[in-house]
Amino acid sequence: MPSEDTQWKPGQSGNPGGRIPLPPEVKRFKRTTHRQITEMLAKYWNMEEAEVKRIIKDPKTPAGERIFANIFLGAMSKPDTNLSTFILDRLVGKVKDEINITSDRDEDLAEIPREKLVALIAEG
Repeated sequence: MPSEDTQWKPGQSGNPGGRIPLPPEVKRFKRTTHRQITEMLAKYWNMEEAEVKRIIKDPKTPAGERIFANIFLGAMSKPDTNLSTFILDRLVGKVKDEINITSDRDEDLAEIPREKLVALIAEG
């Protein structure tokens, strides 16, 4: 266990100066990214590979869209489940697992303390 002088004290911040503020252009980018990426995903979803390549080569295509199109083209030509999962998780959000627990006990499982539930699960 670490010595007492290196442990956090109650109420003490690990970063007393706070987070370094983001530049205004980065803040604007963060606010618009989700909406813009969602729109681009909808635009590119049913496109053929040749059309995506044409858009990438078009000098009038905005840089952000060109980057997205390159990522999308990469996912089309060499399917990468990690990339697809990352994009969908960022746009839609991670899917939450739903767990249903039943018991033949008379106790309401929501009222049982966590430690006791862990012990019951360990018992099988």
